[in-house]
Amino acid sequence: MDNQERRNQILKILNESSESVKGSILGKKFNVSRQVIVQDISLLRATGEDIIATPNGYIKLRHEGIVNTIVCRHSGKYELEDELEIIVNYGGKILDVSVEHGVYGEVKGNLNIGNMGDIEQFMEKLGSSSVEPLCSLTDGLHMHTIETMNKESFEKIKSELLKKGYLIL
Repeated sequence: MDNQERRNQILKILNESSESVKGSILGKKFNVSRQVIVQDISLLRATGEDIIATPNGYIKLRHEGIVNTIVCRHSGKYELEDELEIIVNYGGKILDVSVEHGVYGEVKGNLNIGNMGDIEQFMEKLGSSSVEPLCSLTDGLHMHTIETMNKESFEKIKSELLKKGYLIL
């Protein structure tokens, strides 16, 4: 199998998968290193493929609903979890989180959180590491790109986040 054929197969796997696929698993499948997979993904992105790296692996983005950005502020991991749960419980999928850094500009982390299991897994990773959430760089201020199936769902999310004092208008 040549390099282009491997990249085509990687793209096929990502297109057919409804969940993230770890680079190490792709590496084993194609008998190459994870670093080769990282390079393949970069080349696929350069051709316009919308592939993101999440903490759980690679995902080919497919937007099926309405995508909006919200600005929030909270302090602490409890409020972070509460914010994520509100978004998911009202039909949202959290695609990413970003902050505006004074030196680096926009710093973004891909999340792809769409259900309570994803939140639990994210919070476990956060709790078991010494890493702080991105919003700790900006006194809790951050943005989320979220996807909802309809405008009503988005409005409910905004309303609930506003009630909790998390949403910045």
